[in-house]
Amino acid sequence: MRILNAAAESTGCTVKITEEMNYKPVPQNELLAARYTLYTEQLGVKYWPRPVQEAAPSGSTDMGNVAYYLPGIHPVYNIISLDGGIDTSVSNHSIKFTEQAKTDVAHEATWRSAKGLALTGLDVLIEDGFSDAVRRDFEENVPKEGVSGLAQKMKALASSGGCGCH
Repeated sequence: MRILNAAAESTGCTVKITEEMNYKPVPQNELLAARYTLYTEQLGVKYWPRPVQEAAPSGSTDMGNVAYYLPGIHPVYNIISLDGGIDTSVSNHSIKFTEQAKTDVAHEATWRSAKGLALTGLDVLIEDGFSDAVRRDFEENVPKEGVSGLAQKMKALASSGGCGCH
């Protein structure tokens, strides 16, 4: 802000910045993430080591805002290659990405990710103790931000108009 204000002042201009919505970091539920990874690896997905994944550029999402109220994950998946290869010239929301999204590789990658999510969700519903463990992990590791308990968080999210993406 100091740089922007100084530049504006030096050129006789003014600066006005309006923030409509802040995107929070995405607190990954480690139990859900591990289960999703297990299933997608069984389906043939090859992952880079986690430090490499976390260092890669990424965009913004409002999933972080949601994941402070409910346990969640925000997995991304590779539509370039089914064996872990990457092409750094293909980035989200680009023409190359749009072209790649039409390919058989992208469709297979999407099916694998969807199956991993579906199987993970099914485990939450039917595996004894798994949903309780996910909830415990969430309650212990996600900052409370003025509301505590999953029911209170869901009520707060609903009264806030949701995640802001619709």
